[in-house]
Amino acid sequence: MNGVLYIANPCYLSIKDANIIVSTEKDGATRVPIDDVSVVVLENNYSSMSSAFMSHLAEKNIVLFTCDSSFMPNGIFLPFHQHSRYTEVSNLQLEWSEPFKKSIWKKIVTNKVQNQIDLLEYFEFNTFEMKPYVSKIKSGDSGNVEAIVASYYWSIIFSNSLHYYTRNMDDIRNSALNYGYAIVRSAVARGLVASGFTPFFGLHHKNKLNSFNLVDDLMEVFRCVVDREVYVMFEEEGLADEVLSKEIKRRLISLLESTFVIENKKYTLLSAISVYVDSLKRATKTKDSSLLVKVVLDGE
Repeated sequence: MNGVLYIANPCYLSIKDANIIVSTEKDGATRVPIDDVSVVVLENNYSSMSSAFMSHLAEKNIVLFTCDSSFMPNGIFLPFHQHSRYTEVSNLQLEWSEPFKKSIWKKIVTNKVQNQIDLLEYFEFNTFEMKPYVSKIKSGDSGNVEAIVASYYWSIIFSNSLHYYTRNMDDIRNSALNYGYAIVRSAVARGLVASGFTPFFGLHHKNKLNSFNLVDDLMEVFRCVVDREVYVMFEEEGLADEVLSKEIKRRLISLLESTFVIENKKYTLLSAISVYVDSLKRATKTKDSSLLVKVVLDGE
């Protein structure tokens, strides 16, 4: 179940005979097997849905996210199931010690930084100045290596000096990155909730106004897949779009089916997230941070 149902036009969404029914005035009813869907992207603000549709999404662990008037993702509907494992994992999560959280965060930052270096080398950039920082990452990343490496990374990967500190500037590449990250964020949230974790309680991110601190922790190792696609679109293919087109958004959504490697096995992004989250669960239960697996973007 790795499919993405992308809803760009106004419609009515309902359920019948294990199928999602997409009904429009123009095309009538279209059936999509619910078992083929893992994410529903509701881009327009003029669609409606039945309560049975929402209930089936929850039962099937399908994520639904909505978009704002600028067609950027702004909301996520996540399934929550009543099961003993959710209480168990949530309680264990609340017992995380500071040394454990710092050790896990070190592994996440190390994985992220190495993925950034690997991506730059994939595109044949020089990473000589970045490589020494990998060995300098300390517990909890107390030396803030993540930010130091990011300043190099963003100034290298995109032309016209899209620097780390200008990531919020009005630039189509930024818009594409933010859209792609929102997709990955929703997928990580889905994986965490499915495994019984509470997204609010993070390892490193601790914003009291953020309901997805743990999501923002774990998604760091998966950001590279968005960076690669945006680079390909705007640097290699030379897209001249000034706003996010439907085609660009579809390409970014399709990243959910891209491939990652974990312990010499290949997984789609959605499956890789499940494996990664499961490794965090094992690490949590045993209080052994070394059990968190390393995630590598497939370079083939």
